[in-house]
Amino acid sequence: MIASKNYKGYLSFLPPPDSFTPQEAPFKVHLDAASQHQYRKYHSRDFCWFEFKDVLPEQPLQFSIETKDNYLWIFIQLLGSGKIAIVPTLYVADGKVYCYQLHDRKKHMALDPGKNWFFLLGIAQSHWPDIAAEYPLLQPIAEATTPEGLTRSALLGQTNVQAKLMAALDALSRFEFRPFSLSFRLAAWNLRLFNLVFQELKSPEKPQEDTLITLYYKATHYIRENFREEALTAELVAKTLHVSLRKLYSSFENRPYSVMGYVQELRLVLARDILKDSQNTIASIAFSCHFSSDKHFSRLFKKRFGKGPNAYREAMQGNVSYKYKR
Repeated sequence: MIASKNYKGYLSFLPPPDSFTPQEAPFKVHLDAASQHQYRKYHSRDFCWFEFKDVLPEQPLQFSIETKDNYLWIFIQLLGSGKIAIVPTLYVADGKVYCYQLHDRKKHMALDPGKNWFFLLGIAQSHWPDIAAEYPLLQPIAEATTPEGLTRSALLGQTNVQAKLMAALDALSRFEFRPFSLSFRLAAWNLRLFNLVFQELKSPEKPQEDTLITLYYKATHYIRENFREEALTAELVAKTLHVSLRKLYSSFENRPYSVMGYVQELRLVLARDILKDSQNTIASIAFSCHFSSDKHFSRLFKKRFGKGPNAYREAMQGNVSYKYKR
């Protein structure tokens, strides 16, 4: 898949990351095939700004951000979902704002397939005591600047993306790239964001592992690893993850697929990939992908991809241009 070139993010006023080098060393992005993905970054002595907006193919995108200092991070997930390597692992969902500290100079992240858009603001550790003095919820980071208070990472709080926050982000679109004054203008804009985010943050009520969103990601990971097994059922997923079937179903509410709907989706995609190169009969492909019959498989395949399996194979193997439904 070729990444979209219609970036149009809030930091669009910045040049592409490979076209300029100011202050490159303190803030590095390690991203596979970076030139194919749409993002912007900028760094000053006190802060760093990063934005990613793109459509990802079927595999999750693994990447990391490396800095020369420890940072307090404000992570705004506008579209999509993913995870951030803090302890415990932070699973992020769209429409949410997360604030966390991280004492690892290299920050590992992963984005799930599909549309992804997030904005990340980092605050250097030298400012932690002063900012904690103004916002009581951030007091743990002031303690973390001392040796006895040092922890590797912690989620300090989270909140929802509100209209005022979106308006503040929209204001960035009116900025212009000016090498000398830009850092000062962005630092002034940060104050607006701090007031909107830090005053609304709510402390995590319980460990991340106990939340439904965490269960959802554990379940989808397990399903991706085991959907080729014929015996895979929702009951087996729940038993393996040591939760009730009802709680498992609850974690999939308001998601694109149900538990077994996700299994079916993965099996249909697998069958589609087999059809591209294989001469196997439709019945044997349906059987190998654990569909009850070739007729049932053909009906589901046509509903999902817009053409029946035979027509799809003819289009693919006959080098006919064909796009399937999303």
